[in-house]
Amino acid sequence: MEKSEIKQLDRMIEVVMRCIPKERQARDVFRNAARNSKSEMARVLFEMMANQEEQHESRLKTALELLKQEMDELKGAIIPDIGLDHDDDDEDDITPEEKIKDLENVMEVVLRMLPKEHDASEFYLSTAKMAQREITRSMFEWLAEQEKQHESKLRGMLELTKLEICELKECCKKR
Repeated sequence: MEKSEIKQLDRMIEVVMRCIPKERQARDVFRNAARNSKSEMARVLFEMMANQEEQHESRLKTALELLKQEMDELKGAIIPDIGLDHDDDDEDDITPEEKIKDLENVMEVVLRMLPKEHDASEFYLSTAKMAQREITRSMFEWLAEQEKQHESKLRGMLELTKLEICELKECCKKR
């Protein structure tokens, strides 16, 4: 039994256990943003991202089980169970001013989540480098790539939202 390997696995298990609630929190932020958005584009994107965060949570739970199995093999013991088991508004009925306010709320969520997605990607990449097993390393690399995609989608949504706000403000000026 290699003490450094056990210490490394302990750190990875701790990392995964800290990440699971963060993925759940990101899912909740995106779901709430989807529910509160009057923009169909924002609702669809936020719901899609919420579903992906749910997948991340599931993958992390799988990674946790793999790490626990690896620890079992090293220690010849069993790690205790930690208890991780498993009305839409019509967009056309709102005024341009209401749409602007809604899109500003969308921008606020996007701006709040952008750095979190970036940090999660970096964190998963660094965690992948610590992984001993290829399957665990691959899983963390996949999670990092997913977070990068979220960041990219959020940046695209930010640009579209800015453009739409500008167009709506021009429309309001002409009235």
